[in-house]
Amino acid sequence: MKYIVYFKFKDDDNKLNDIPLNTWETEIESKAYRDGYMDAILNHTGNAKRTEVMGLFTIKRLDDTIVEDVVNKKTKKEK
Repeated sequence: MKYIVYFKFKDDDNKLNDIPLNTWETEIESKAYRDGYMDAILNHTGNAKRTEVMGLFTIKRLDDTIVEDVVNKKTKKEK
């Protein structure tokens, strides 16, 4: 199963869009990638809050099942 990490990005019309960043074979890899990306944002902005930055990311399985979406409080645990 493939997992896709998405980042919310505002377009020119101030509309939020999910931009795919990368695909991974496992959920653990996708979350590690997201966490590293978040750390880079936090280190470079200095005043961002971790919870706000985490809300910019969504992880979905290739079949569009949401694994984790912090903004919408949706999580799905795999068995």
